[in-house]
Amino acid sequence: MWDVYNAVRQEIMLNHALMHWVSLAVAITLLAGAAYCETRTSVLSALLPLLGLAWAAATLRFDFLIHRQGAYLQHLETALTQQGGPILWETWKQQHHAQTVALPILDLIASIPIIAATAYLAFRPATQYLTHNDVRGARAYPWAVIILQLTLLALLGIIPTIARR
Repeated sequence: MWDVYNAVRQEIMLNHALMHWVSLAVAITLLAGAAYCETRTSVLSALLPLLGLAWAAATLRFDFLIHRQGAYLQHLETALTQQGGPILWETWKQQHHAQTVALPILDLIASIPIIAATAYLAFRPATQYLTHNDVRGARAYPWAVIILQLTLLALLGIIPTIARR
């Protein structure tokens, strides 16, 4: 049972690291794309906001997987502690509630560059490109991207509850 516990715990840490590496790569790409689109007109300006939207969806998925695996570990930890084992990470974490306040605030601060770059690209270069090329829905496009991105990120607040079921 310890092997299963350790394997799941390592997978949680890997998913967490991947989530942060993806976020870093997306932030760098969006900021570089914003600089590129500032001086050139390109279809890239219409596609880059979709990267910001995809990032929000990927973050939501990573977070769900992490919390789902954590819920599974809680069950394993209960069985292990009943066999005389020590209190482990998931059980200890549930006894402390500071992370429910601090982590969402820190996550919001960390996501600001991605949200801001997505909004800038969607409202300025993407709208200019789409209206210049007479694409229908050019004015609705940035609003749709930002509303969807913020909705996906807002769903992060209920992921722990959904994952425990």
